[in-house]
Amino acid sequence: MGGLGTFAAWISVVALHSEARLIGLPWMVLGVGGYFYYRRRQGLDPLARYQIEHAQRPPDFRALDCRTALVPIFGGDLSARTLSSAATLIGAEGIVYAVYVLVVPRQLPLDSGLTAEEAHGRSILEGARIQARRLDIEIRTTLLRTRSAGSTLAEEPQRIGADVIYLSTRHGPPSEQRIGPIASYLLDKRPCRIVIETDNTPLAAGAVSR
Repeated sequence: MGGLGTFAAWISVVALHSEARLIGLPWMVLGVGGYFYYRRRQGLDPLARYQIEHAQRPPDFRALDCRTALVPIFGGDLSARTLSSAATLIGAEGIVYAVYVLVVPRQLPLDSGLTAEEAHGRSILEGARIQARRLDIEIRTTLLRTRSAGSTLAEEPQRIGADVIYLSTRHGPPSEQRIGPIASYLLDKRPCRIVIETDNTPLAAGAVSR
């Protein structure tokens, strides 16, 4: 019934509108001709139906058994993409721990100063909580004052019971845009599984990758 109604509507449009006859009909003929040409060129029967096979799972594949992910934040907003990727890695029932890392210079006491920076960090964490609610992700947030970001992040998984550290270098300091000191330190200590998301933007001409 739907097909007959659509065909009747098309006939009426072609009969009543000269523009449809002059433009629509040649366009349809061109489209059908292009379809047959493409199928013939690919060596496929134009009237046959084909199904693309899915890639097979590698024989040595093992699913990761992760339920909690530690996601460090160094200064900028945590993107929804990074949050979603970390949540996908640990499954729908997992917990994401978003940790804002505030590095305190040695000239200042560890528990004082940097009031504005701490307020900024807490606003970033609040933004992460809002994004998590929108994405239906369970999240817990905290702000850590530290002298060394690498050593603190290496100790934090044991304290909170994190199964994986999801480190997005795109949100890290300039020194971490590729594989920087923090990422290298974590890879050396290996407190748990570590996933590093890097920016795969091609290097500019003449630039040298480390």
